[in-house]
Amino acid sequence: MMAGRRNVDPVYLQDLAASGGESLVRDVVRTFLDTVPPRLTTLHVALDRADHHGVALAAHSIVSSAAMVGLTEVQEAARAIELLAAQGGPVPPASVAALDRALAAAPALLDETARVVLTRPLDGTGAP
Repeated sequence: MMAGRRNVDPVYLQDLAASGGESLVRDVVRTFLDTVPPRLTTLHVALDRADHHGVALAAHSIVSSAAMVGLTEVQEAARAIELLAAQGGPVPPASVAALDRALAAAPALLDETARVVLTRPLDGTGAP
């Protein structure tokens, strides 16, 4: 069993591998790793400014990016923040900490998942 499996759904990377091969998987993962940290910074800045709209937008962009690579824990944490901010409510520090932790674990999870997906045949069942 892949470590952190509950935090990442390998089907997303499998689908990318099936449609575009290893280079597409690596490009999408690299794009995620390059673009999400600035979005997280934007979210933190918006939180500091009590800019609910800015928080919701930044969180939404993180949700979308995480969906592309199957990072379920990141999606869930960012979606919770997005919904709270969109309603104009306060975002608990614990929610932000959960997102920060999930994103800190993302590079290792994506690396491991990509390695598994790219070294095993895709069997169509969603299991690497």
